[in-house]
Amino acid sequence: MRQRLSILLAVMALGMASALGGQMETMRLYECTMTAQPPKIDGRLDDPCWQRAEETSGFVRTLTTEAGPPSVQTHFRILYDDRHLYIAVRCDEPHPENIKASVTDADNPSVCGDDCIEIFCHPDPESRDYFQFAVNARGTRYDGRGLDGSWNGQWQAATSVGKDAWFLECAIAFSSFSDCRGIWRFNMNREYRSTGKVEYHCWSNTFGAFHTPERFGYLVFAGPFGSLRRGYLIQAAGYARSTLEKQQTLQNQKREIQQMRAAVPLKVVAPFEKLLTELERDEQTLTQRYSQMKEPSLQDWEALDRGLDALIARNGRAYWNLKFHVLLND
Repeated sequence: MRQRLSILLAVMALGMASALGGQMETMRLYECTMTAQPPKIDGRLDDPCWQRAEETSGFVRTLTTEAGPPSVQTHFRILYDDRHLYIAVRCDEPHPENIKASVTDADNPSVCGDDCIEIFCHPDPESRDYFQFAVNARGTRYDGRGLDGSWNGQWQAATSVGKDAWFLECAIAFSSFSDCRGIWRFNMNREYRSTGKVEYHCWSNTFGAFHTPERFGYLVFAGPFGSLRRGYLIQAAGYARSTLEKQQTLQNQKREIQQMRAAVPLKVVAPFEKLLTELERDEQTLTQRYSQMKEPSLQDWEALDRGLDALIARNGRAYWNLKFHVLLND
């Protein structure tokens, strides 16, 4: 298996684009770096090797009808060597004293009812089998193949709790899986419970239940080409196209609002002037924040994309409220 993995990593760069086509533009992707020195699995995340791994974040809420981002964010880094996949997670937590971590017996699916992280690995995307690894903030573990909790993998996990976050570190043996490809489907999810109101967070949005493998993101093994940051470039290109399209949508909205304002007496639109001024100011703030960035991170791209989404939603509501008001005063 290890030999097969090494061969696949060597040719991965040649086949990555054709294997995934345009799907990467709508899915999350993480390119993990190979390490010569594995981390110590103690939940502290202080090993020097972690500094070589890119950090990703941008989790979103799922299983909710409420709009808006998660109350807290989650961040992770991934490394690998010939034997293991190594994952380091930081879970922002403003109330660590309220963390729910009551399950202490291993292989109990109730771990997923605590403050926990759930990792989903699909090492062979052509197979139906994907694997779940769940750990609560106490370090209690649960694993399964799909919804089958009788499956057990070879892995370690450790956690620690700080003053404003809790941390998870784990090592998953490649030998846990019958086959491993150079590109996996992958997702990470979090259950946030310390405030008493449960939130469900996804790295790659499943738009519903966590067990939705077709909505998992991608985990790419960088091999000898880790310094090229291909994962970053692929995702950044997707965000660049998305933000260009949203920028055009925003400009179209503004033009329609201006045309409506110009077509009616000032007194008709006067009640909306304060709102429209606030929207223009917020757009200027967003523009000033990002227009001078020469090397934006993925977090910057994600934040810009979300900022444009918010402006488009607010401009859309302003347009229809103004239109309705104009019709009533016609």
